Amino acid sequence: MVSEAKRIVVHSGVSARRGQMTKQERDRQIVERVQAGENRVDIAAEFGLNESTVTNICYAGGINGRQERQARNAEIVERIQAGESTQEVAEDYGLGQPTVAHICRKAGVAVGRKECQVRNSEIVRRIKEGATPEDVSGDFGLGPAAIIHICRKVA
Repeated sequence: MVSEAKRIVVHSGVSARRGQMTKQERDRQIVERVQAGENRVDIAAEFGLNESTVTNICYAGGINGRQERQARNAEIVERIQAGESTQEVAEDYGLGQPTVAHICRKAGVAVGRKECQVRNSEIVRRIKEGATPEDVSGDFGLGPAAIIHICRKVA
């Protein structure tokens, strides 16, 4: 026979041992946090789990990775259409700029040329004002050789 105190503890989501949460409570928290938009890798590290375990918990909890990706991609396209740079959006989502550009092109949104022209004009302007390629390269996420190439191409 299970004591009333033990039954209450088990139903509260806390293990009768050392005040640890039950597997069900842990899984519920993981699902809620993923639904709130937290990164699965970060959640896995916090709970001491493998990322694939967190993914499996999410699937069991009704979260489909494809739906998450589609929602993320829609946000990315919306931000690019609002005028944000691919570099800024890529950094926010932990993606590369080519991936962000691919997501946008797949959604029928053109990116790249105008953005690159504006960036390149800014690079050339700063070099003409006396900045070195090394100074400018860090601000644009490019190497000094790429800065020199852009200046030769635009000039």
